[in-house]
Amino acid sequence: MKIKSNQLIIALIILAGWITILVIVPDFLHGKAPESLDSSVSQSVSIPLLLAPIFLLAAVAVLGWRREIGLKETGSARSLLIAWFPLLFILAFFGFSLASGLSLTAATTFVLINTVLVGISEELMFRGVLLYGALTQFRVWTAVFFTNIIFGSVHILNGFTTGDFTSAAIQSLSAAMAGFWFTAIRLRTKSLFPAMILHGLWDCGLILITLTGKQISPETSDPSNTAFSAMSVISPVLFNLPLFLYALWLMRGIGKESSEEVLG
Repeated sequence: MKIKSNQLIIALIILAGWITILVIVPDFLHGKAPESLDSSVSQSVSIPLLLAPIFLLAAVAVLGWRREIGLKETGSARSLLIAWFPLLFILAFFGFSLASGLSLTAATTFVLINTVLVGISEELMFRGVLLYGALTQFRVWTAVFFTNIIFGSVHILNGFTTGDFTSAAIQSLSAAMAGFWFTAIRLRTKSLFPAMILHGLWDCGLILITLTGKQISPETSDPSNTAFSAMSVISPVLFNLPLFLYALWLMRGIGKESSEEVLG
C-alpha cells in the first residue's frame, strides 16, 4: 500500500462534507424545533442518515480506497471471536427491552433502520476514511487517539438536534470511549464490516432501552425528570467503560506495527 502525504487532508475534506449532510440537510428539509435523539430516529427513516453513507461510498469509490479503509473480508473467521464482549452487552440491551414488553412496531423498525445507517456511516467515516488518512501521517496510537477524539467531538453536534448541549457533551465522551472498541474491532479483524454491525446494534439497543423506559413509566421517563435525564446520558458512559478497557487490551502492541500491518 503506497502512503501519500495528502490522504489526511482529503479525509478531513470528506469529513466536512459528511458533517454538512448531517447538520445542514435536516434543517433544510424540515426546519423544525429540536427534539430528543430517540424521537428523531423512531418516527421515520432519516434522509440525512441515508445520504451520509451514500456520499462516503461514492467518495471511496472515486478515490479507490475500498480495501485501504477496510471494505474487505476479515483477516480470519477466528478474529471475529473478539466481538464476544460487546455482543454480551448488546444481547443484554435487546433482552431487557423485549422482557420489558417492547414489541415490534413502526417506531422500533425505524430505530433499527436508522441506527444501522448510523453504524455504517460513522464506521465508514471514522474507522474507515479518517483512520486511514490519519495513519498516513501519524504513528499508530496517535492516529487512533486523533480519530476517536474527533469522533467524540462531532457528537456535540447532536445538541443542534436535541437542543441539549450538556447531554450532547456527555454523549461526546461516551462516543469517544466507544470509538476505541470500534477501532479495536476494525484493526483486529482487518475489516470494517464487523464494526459496522456492532455499532448499529449497539446504538439500536441503547435507544430501545430508552424507549422501553418511556413505555413502562411515562412519568418517570419525562425529560423534565432530573434523575431520568441524568441516567439517560450517564448510562452510555458506564456501559462503555469496560469495553474501553477491553479495547486497550485488544490493541496492546499495535504501536510496534506499521500502518500497512495495522490496516492489513
